[in-house]
Amino acid sequence: MKKPDVSFAPLICFEDTLSGVTDKAARLQPDFFITITNDGWYTGWFATWGVRQHLQHAVFRCIEDDRPMIRCANTGISCVINQDGTVTDWFSDASGLKIDVGGIFAVNSNFYPSHATFYETWGDWIVLISSVISVMLGGRLLCRLFLK
Repeated sequence: MKKPDVSFAPLICFEDTLSGVTDKAARLQPDFFITITNDGWYTGWFATWGVRQHLQHAVFRCIEDDRPMIRCANTGISCVINQDGTVTDWFSDASGLKIDVGGIFAVNSNFYPSHATFYETWGDWIVLISSVISVMLGGRLLCRLFLK
């Protein structure tokens, strides 16, 4: 069976905030991610902050997995994020509003072939290794301070 010319991995709602989910999707070697989300549960005084934080999580997933993403949000921010984590295109209304805007927008997106990133290869081991090294160095420093 021939591989399609372009393939994508769908991410639903907050799945683009979970590195484990996007890591599994990236192992299928899609060309890009598509996120379909509804950020309507962000309400009140922190709604704008929450919607922007959700977008920032998506940016990190693009960098970690070296994949671009198309975000479609009916009550959030719809945009295109490249593999470097740069938001290249925003959907906005005539007044420049980018949140809770409805409609259709078309963009041309260029992306380069992805490669396995350090995070994709090693996952969260870097956090464990960094923690062990920090504890060892911290213990050594404490021993020097208190055993003099």
